[in-house]
Amino acid sequence: MLNRNTPVQDSWARMNLDIERSRREGFKFGAKLVRGAYMYLERQRAVDLKFPSPVWESLEETHANYNR
Repeated sequence: MLNRNTPVQDSWARMNLDIERSRREGFKFGAKLVRGAYMYLERQRAVDLKFPSPVWESLEETHANYNR
């Protein structure tokens, strides 16, 4: 079981890579999707580590990514 945090901008691509890997390696894919629960923590962590924020800029963008 993998957790994929949909506010993270590359979550769609990463999830698709995980699905492809499960097919290749013959295991079942399962995921828990969350929508915006940890956005403030991800932003603060990025500031602390001097990285660009990995999360979508708005809740609307997060919803759009979740609803793909």
